[in-house]
Amino acid sequence: DTLLDMLAAQGCNLLRLHHFDWLLFHPDSSLNKTMLERMDYLLAGARKRGIYLSIDLFTARSFSDVKAPKWAFYFQPEFRKRLLDDLISHLLNHRNPYTGIQWKQDPALAFLNFINEGSLSIQYQRAPKELRDQAEREFQTYAAKRKWNVTARNRNVLVEQWLRKIAEDAYTETLRRLRAEGVRIPFCDQNFRDTASLALSRRLYDYVDSHYYWGHPTFLGKRPWQPPYMVYPGSSIPAGGAINTMFRVRLCGKPFTITEWNHCFPNPRGGEGPFLVGAYSALQNFSGLAQFTASDREKGLDGTGTIGPFDGAVNPILRLGMRAGAFFFLRGDVAVSEIKIPLYQPEEYWTYPGFQNSAAPNTLGLIAKTGLVFQPSPDGYPAILYPTAVPLPGKGKAFYADNVLSTIEKLISAGILPKGSLQREKQIFTSSTGELILDKKQQTFQSTTPRSESFLLPEGKTGTGKFAMIQNRKSDASFLIASLNGPLEQSRRILILHLTDVKNEGSVFRDPRLVVLEKNGSTQPLILRGEAVLTLNKPFPGTLYACGISGQRLYRVPRERRNGKPSYRLTTDRDGTMPILVYELIRE
Repeated sequence: DTLLDMLAAQGCNLLRLHHFDWLLFHPDSSLNKTMLERMDYLLAGARKRGIYLSIDLFTARSFSDVKAPKWAFYFQPEFRKRLLDDLISHLLNHRNPYTGIQWKQDPALAFLNFINEGSLSIQYQRAPKELRDQAEREFQTYAAKRKWNVTARNRNVLVEQWLRKIAEDAYTETLRRLRAEGVRIPFCDQNFRDTASLALSRRLYDYVDSHYYWGHPTFLGKRPWQPPYMVYPGSSIPAGGAINTMFRVRLCGKPFTITEWNHCFPNPRGGEGPFLVGAYSALQNFSGLAQFTASDREKGLDGTGTIGPFDGAVNPILRLGMRAGAFFFLRGDVAVSEIKIPLYQPEEYWTYPGFQNSAAPNTLGLIAKTGLVFQPSPDGYPAILYPTAVPLPGKGKAFYADNVLSTIEKLISAGILPKGSLQREKQIFTSSTGELILDKKQQTFQSTTPRSESFLLPEGKTGTGKFAMIQNRKSDASFLIASLNGPLEQSRRILILHLTDVKNEGSVFRDPRLVVLEKNGSTQPLILRGEAVLTLNKPFPGTLYACGISGQRLYRVPRERRNGKPSYRLTTDRDGTMPILVYELIRE
């Protein structure tokens, strides 16, 4: 209940139940009935709060007689059947006593994924020698049956095709079995990495899912997932916000979800993650988002504990920032781009000498909707991008994607993209809706919509919207000004967030840039001191209250006038004794 209440308060309506299978089943495949009862209760509680669930059929379950389950799932059909038998019998066909509905029939179970991060081509690359040798023998047998002439030059392409066939056959067989059992939940697989071969396989799926991280920790010690670890300390904005790496993973015409994302702690700009993810996922009209993770341990679900690299429940900056993402994406503050410009990937891409995956959508998607298509001239698009190795068609508005900034300028000149979408020298990208502006050089971002405005600002930078202006005087910070009822100019209650950085008290870092964390520290969070000035560009007779993190009003903030406009001084602490990250502006 604590977890679900927290998610509902953040504005979330999707929970990905991750890494549950190793708790639900013992290594001897016997069922943990206590864990099943807890999962039943969780699903029932999620339904009551309007929260959907997404699950993986396999994540980390261990078997007493199988050493590499993810590998065996694809290469051993008898093991795949055994695993599906367990899941269908004990979970999907199981009737939840709290709802009276079988799991497979519960509309609250919205997404099913085959294997978490089990993309077969990646497994093949990482497989130990014993499994690689086994795979090599199977590949040689497969190639001989098809009379392939395997050479050093074509070997990688042929292995890729063989692996894709194995993965697709396993998916098709599993989907057929699930449908025969009456499971109608949308189903997908291979939610890890982005390759041309994976894109072809993903055409089979009901929806496409993928994962991304900004500053995923690199663990340096002997204990996995424990300090010491290293996290990149910079902003994601110069790289396009990190969410932009997902733009070309999406297949046009299919729902797309990101069921793991994070801008990882202790990155000092980690608070910008929910803003960027929510805003650009809304612009692209993605179908679902799930931040990894609320907590990787039960104790952290109550909001107390030491902050780790992924934890959301115990990280006040991330918890509050999720409200911004929910406003942009779920409430619909940020408009969907009406302009759709995809990248064409030939089905037999390997037949084009020099073919390479184009990263053009990762930049174009900051302006307009994008993704992959597999037809050379599909209907319904004002333009289409082509990889350099593929000849342009004789008709239609096709552009090469090799120099994406030049291509964007051509699209502007052709009237396909709005003027002002790109300021090339300044590296400023404005969405086709005019609501989102990302400045790579200045490392700033802002969203300006009728119901909310936000600003990601380094120290010393200023953000100006239609309703408000923020002058950020001390410490890099993320700011949100969001109406709680109607447009900002007419709202009676406005939420304001001023989010800087957080660290665990007593944390020990190896270096002055705080890149390598040696010790986690205590459970007491420390908020970085920040100062800013909020100026309202529109008349707003009312009172600004500084609030505690849970929203309780603490004191009135004095109103000043700057250039004839009402303004307020924001600080992230009250005399060094209490963190102030939340404000409430009330019209009177």
